[in-house]
Amino acid sequence: MVNHKGDAAHNEINSFASKAAKYKREGDAHFGKRNMREALTSYGKAIEMSLTGTEEKAALYSNRAACYLMQNMYRAAVQECSQALNEAPDFKPALLRRARAYEQMQQYDRAVSDLEAAAKADPGSDDVRKKLQATRAARDTPRLPARRRSEERRVGKECRSRWS
Repeated sequence: MVNHKGDAAHNEINSFASKAAKYKREGDAHFGKRNMREALTSYGKAIEMSLTGTEEKAALYSNRAACYLMQNMYRAAVQECSQALNEAPDFKPALLRRARAYEQMQQYDRAVSDLEAAAKADPGSDDVRKKLQATRAARDTPRLPARRRSEERRVGKECRSRWS
């Protein structure tokens, strides 16, 4: 006896997977050409066609995060990485990209946390270990409050303009 319902479902899943792969390739091509808007659109279409809870879907969200990082849109990158990690909790590229976004926003504790998770996911990675050390050092370095930094820049500009 032939199971036509099972075959139809299997064929439909394969069709969606094929379409998702096509959109991912398009997104990769756009990303390579630095066309971030088009890459985001293609990756978004691929996400719609992908199965939930898979590394493939996590990779697509992570690729969208890379687009946002290229545009210095760090909050959006964090959101995309968080979506990726909902799909695959130990997905190293998403952990590294989210750590980078957190670091750019000077949220060093969160960056360190993601880097520690990445180090746990890939204990042999020297790159992750070095990045973790550098981020811990940045976190532990005292920083001036933003208002004070702004004031010091203003005073410095005034001094330079007087002596120029």
